[in-house]
Amino acid sequence: MQEPPSMDKLLKIPVVLFNNILLPLIGLVLIGMLIYGGIMRMIAGPSPQNVARANAIITWAIIGSVVTLASIVLVKTFSNIFGIST
Repeated sequence: MQEPPSMDKLLKIPVVLFNNILLPLIGLVLIGMLIYGGIMRMIAGPSPQNVARANAIITWAIIGSVVTLASIVLVKTFSNIFGIST
């Protein structure tokens, strides 16, 4: 009979998934939103609604990057606490 997988192996799966798939995808979305917000800001013209919309896009992209960096720190911290090597 096979032994059940250890807790280390079970916890390693979501950590590797987060580090190898989700983080690069989040980075691409972040860069895309910053570029989109910058272009919207450049072509907004004198319209205050368009400028406000572009500023909101850029602001939320920056907030998203801060949340992403915080999640990286949390994943690395919990990986070290539980002894999961990635």
